[in-house]
Amino acid sequence: MLVQLLIWMINIYSFIILARVLISWLPDIN
Repeated sequence: MLVQLLIWMINIYSFIILARVLISWLPDIN
């Protein structure tokens, strides 16, 4: 159960990083 929570936290953290990279790339496209 604790491992599942850790996996969830890693998934959310990596998703936030991916979103921030995507947002920082958007102004360069426009």
